[in-house]
Amino acid sequence: MDVDEILPAAGEGRERDVRQMRDGEVERVLLKDDDYEVAVVGEVPGEVKTLLESINLQKEPVRGAIDDRTGFAFLTLFDRDARTHPPATAQVYTFPLPPARSGTLAHAALVPHQAREPGLLVVLPEGEARYWDSVTRALTSRDKFASVVLSLSEGEEVNGVWRWENAVFLLSTTLGNISRLMLTSTNMGRALVASSPFARPRGGLTRLFSRAQVPGSPAVVGLAVVPDPARGADVWIAKAKSVELWRLEREGGEHLVLEVNMQELLSTALPAQEDRSFWDVQLLDIAALKDGTPAVAFACTLTTPGYVWSSTKPPSYAVATLAHAGSSDLQVSSLRELQYSTPSTLPSADVSLTAPQGGTTVFVQFPDTVISFTLIPGSVFYEDIPLRDLSENRYLGHSTDSPVEGQMTCLTALSGLVSLTVNVPSVTAKAQMMLHGVNREEVANGRLKERIEHAVYYGGSSANPLSFDFRSPDIEGDLAAAIEEISTEIVSSSYKYKPVVADLDRQLEERLDTAKELIGFIDSNHLLSRLSVTARWKICMDGEKIAAAKQLWTLHEDELRENPRSVLSTVLSDAIDRISAKQQGDGAESGIRPFLQDKIGEIGNLPHGIGELVEQERHSADSLHRANITLEADSLVVTLLTAAQEYRSEHSVRYGISEFSSPVPVWTETKENIDLLYLLNERTKEDYRSVYEINLNNPPSNSSRAEIKNLQEQLKYHLLFVARTYFRVVRNCLSHFEHSQGEDSTEARNLQVQHVAQRKGIIMGLVNMGHGQAALDIAEEEKDWETLVDLCTDEELGATSALLESYILNHGEAFAFELYQRYYQTGKIYQLLHRNAREEVQLLDRFLQQSGYHRISWIHDITMGNFQLAAGALMVEGKASTKTIDRKTMLSLGKVSELAQHTAKIYKENNLAIAGRYDKGLEMVTVHETLAEELAENIALGHLAQPDIMADTIAERKAARLGTSALVDVFKAAVKHVMHGDILSIEDLVDVLTLKDNQRGEYKDYGTALKAFEQSEAEMPTARAQLTLEALWRRIYLHDNWRELKPSDDMSDVERQARLRGTAAYATLWATVDGLDPKYFLRPANCRRVPTDDECRARFENYTSQQVAVLQHALEQEIGQLEDIFTEEGPDSPRMGLEYLYDETFALLGLDKETRMSQ
Repeated sequence: MDVDEILPAAGEGRERDVRQMRDGEVERVLLKDDDYEVAVVGEVPGEVKTLLESINLQKEPVRGAIDDRTGFAFLTLFDRDARTHPPATAQVYTFPLPPARSGTLAHAALVPHQAREPGLLVVLPEGEARYWDSVTRALTSRDKFASVVLSLSEGEEVNGVWRWENAVFLLSTTLGNISRLMLTSTNMGRALVASSPFARPRGGLTRLFSRAQVPGSPAVVGLAVVPDPARGADVWIAKAKSVELWRLEREGGEHLVLEVNMQELLSTALPAQEDRSFWDVQLLDIAALKDGTPAVAFACTLTTPGYVWSSTKPPSYAVATLAHAGSSDLQVSSLRELQYSTPSTLPSADVSLTAPQGGTTVFVQFPDTVISFTLIPGSVFYEDIPLRDLSENRYLGHSTDSPVEGQMTCLTALSGLVSLTVNVPSVTAKAQMMLHGVNREEVANGRLKERIEHAVYYGGSSANPLSFDFRSPDIEGDLAAAIEEISTEIVSSSYKYKPVVADLDRQLEERLDTAKELIGFIDSNHLLSRLSVTARWKICMDGEKIAAAKQLWTLHEDELRENPRSVLSTVLSDAIDRISAKQQGDGAESGIRPFLQDKIGEIGNLPHGIGELVEQERHSADSLHRANITLEADSLVVTLLTAAQEYRSEHSVRYGISEFSSPVPVWTETKENIDLLYLLNERTKEDYRSVYEINLNNPPSNSSRAEIKNLQEQLKYHLLFVARTYFRVVRNCLSHFEHSQGEDSTEARNLQVQHVAQRKGIIMGLVNMGHGQAALDIAEEEKDWETLVDLCTDEELGATSALLESYILNHGEAFAFELYQRYYQTGKIYQLLHRNAREEVQLLDRFLQQSGYHRISWIHDITMGNFQLAAGALMVEGKASTKTIDRKTMLSLGKVSELAQHTAKIYKENNLAIAGRYDKGLEMVTVHETLAEELAENIALGHLAQPDIMADTIAERKAARLGTSALVDVFKAAVKHVMHGDILSIEDLVDVLTLKDNQRGEYKDYGTALKAFEQSEAEMPTARAQLTLEALWRRIYLHDNWRELKPSDDMSDVERQARLRGTAAYATLWATVDGLDPKYFLRPANCRRVPTDDECRARFENYTSQQVAVLQHALEQEIGQLEDIFTEEGPDSPRMGLEYLYDETFALLGLDKETRMSQ
């Protein structure tokens, strides 16, 4: 076992360098604010540092201390070789000691001497005290020491040494005994050691000093001496569960004044527990204040009798001050809980309590943390100073007699001597304010803000050995408000940690690092979830503004250095002046450096000022100057917005945000910036054209040919940078609107409409300026398939089939469908149908099916052998065709395609189902063709070439009975379409077939009309279908003179039946009754409804109100003719009614059908 002594280098002492440096350099000041400072005031010599690095501090005991009276520090440790540090820095003395039988460390102390080096006292656990009069003698004459051996009981060991006076020490043992050790030197230079134990009262006398029976271990864990110049000293002694007060007389002798059971006293002062649980108290150390008041540090564990596991819970720690409550009693006057936790109970030797100069500032040192607070009433001051690397670094000891109240120096394993200083006047003043009613919530928020500031401004350096992480999830104060306030200060003139350097680039770099440290602290302490998304975006945008400011300053500096004639600084300065004038008036101080140093938060206003300047310069007659202004405006705006975006992209994960889904407006992605970027895009193109038109052989006097060509090239490439920035900002702005307001919000729709209207012009502008590939890339990124197709099909731009195929392969339907649509719209059917690459076949299939282009899809289907799809497409197209020839062609091809799918056997078995639907359509075509032939019969070719004359002629010859009725106009209009090869609507077809005269050989047309109606009924609204059916039957009934068919004596029954068989009604019923549903046969009484105005207008959309009225009148007349012959009188009446004639005709039809079937 060795004792290593460290002698500080000359001149270090208490004066220390308070420089704070970054980038790997040693930081002297580790933490500082108004109330507190932590600084490195001395380094551990390299030899000792190497020694400590080789020790496992988690397992091997090391004890150290800093002796303020001698200026030496020492370490006590096990089994190490003697090492001597070069004297250039600090001398290291190593003293080998005999190993302790119990395996515990010896105790050491330094003995101060006036004007010479100190002596060394070493007390072995077995009770032997060795004293060297000087450390040099101890090193050169290790065996020449004075010693004394304490009388100890079996198993008793010395476990502590405390200085009372320079040459008087108190020793404690594991059995609770105290001895006085006195060191003297003779005139001969020899050292003498004498000891005397404290005499404890015996028997009944002990109970006189004891408050209650004292439990727990008798081992002393702490001792505090309160000097009394007149009498001697009071000594407070702490044991595991008790406290003793001894009074030492200067002339010699001592007596026990008080002994108190602290288990009982402290447990009652702690929060009361339910059930049988109680606080198990373990004292750790004791200290004394100026007035003699003792303070104890202790651990307390909540314990439940009968539950073994309860005693293994991590303990809590606290400090209590004690006050006399009588001659033999104590009471707890204050209790302060320590926010410290450890997985296991710490030995008392690992925890120390110190009150420098007996002041109200208290330090509690744990192996990994020092906690400082004050005992001043009302004070909320509380600081914990944990070490960062606990596996290799720890607090080994502290100063024994600090000469300054509120200051303690700690000895660490790796970080040297660390001084902890409390600003006692500041803390006292704040405590007084608290007593006068200061808002405690505001104080808590302020303390929280300070803690975060410490972490951000001091914790970012790897050279700082302190840890600034929050160790407890319980945080007092408004976390979000504190973080946002710090972030705001970083970008404002109130940034109190702003480096006082003239190098603005370095200053901005440090502020940017600080912003990163802030989010790093939040992330490492798992505090991100406690911040709202809005708060995260707020602090992220503050960081973006610093990054933008730094890039603008770098751009400004580079331009001044490389291009002194540039107007960039002029543009930036003018924009800043405009901002300052608007906010503070025309007399406001402005400038690039002050703005970027103190007004970073306002940097979002710069683009607006730049835009105003660009527009102002449009009135300049100097095209070169105007172009240069636009060029530098491009650079500034793009640099600013890009720097912010790059910062956001790089750090969005750490901020816990998605850069494309902001719930709050983003300062760079605004409608104003989008408009500005579009403006710069247009102005850059204009200025490029203006500069391009300058005659290079005769340049303006203020420029050269080379400068003009260079300006052209820069404008050309700046246009690309502006365009890329424009599209990025638009995308992000749209994303914000969609996530915060929804895709259908007014702002999102308006911006999308504006963007769609502008983007093609921007992309094509790039093409015109020679950025063809960039235009393709942007169109692809924007998913602007229409523009991408334009570019890919423009042969002048070098379009190739390989390019088309690559986009089809990468984007599938999105691009391919737009390309196919373009081919179809431009009539490039051959190119469309011959895109038969394997990967495109299915795409083309889906496009043709979804687009409804059946007119061409059947060709592709037949080519691919998809006859069923081809048949379906031809059927749809055939039905939709308005020309007879087209419908006939399509349906015929459809029928062939349908038949191509089936074998002859299948077709024979089910031919009606296979071909029937096509045949019905073809029958309708045949009806139109036959009708056209009949109408054109005996019409001169010259009339056929003139539609109006042709219609008049046909009406005169084929529909003479209509006369001047308005129905003749309906007839003529339909005739024109028939003769032109058009397919009529079912209403028009019924009108043509039933309004013409229909001689006996044409009765079949009534049946044709009824069958056509049955096929097409579903194509019409129900009401109009009913009107059409009524008109059809009404005209059938009006065709014959039913009065001549009444029974009479002049007509035989046979003749009368023959005449009934000759009516149009009989002929129509004979042709249709077997194949149609009875609902299609109307009696005369059901054919008398006149269509309403709305029903007429629905069919005749171009009719005026007067024409509708005339048509209704014609229909009323038609119905009136039917009503003239309609009566309900029976056969016995002289006037037999039409209803009964219809029944008789129908009965005759049934008889004839039966007779025919029986033949």
